[in-house]
Amino acid sequence: MANRALVARITGRVIGVNFRSMMHRHATKLKLTGYVRAFPNRTLEVLAEGPEEALREFLEFLKVGPARAEVESIEYEWREYTGGRERFTIEYGE
Repeated sequence: MANRALVARITGRVIGVNFRSMMHRHATKLKLTGYVRAFPNRTLEVLAEGPEEALREFLEFLKVGPARAEVESIEYEWREYTGGRERFTIEYGE
């Protein structure tokens, strides 16, 4: 299956509930690259790249998150693979 990119913005109770660290572990397990970034408005932005099958599994995780998270909405889009990152990282927004 071809490599693709997934970009998502997640809102709800997603900060302070281990979402970013769980996302990092899940992405690493799936051998995805990219980042998750938290913003002051308490949203998360995600860029993940890798095999489409792995990205679809990752997206299902993003829709629910860890036990203490409450995902209110998730907006996502598929993009072309760029291969611009070597691993999945946790970053901090503007």
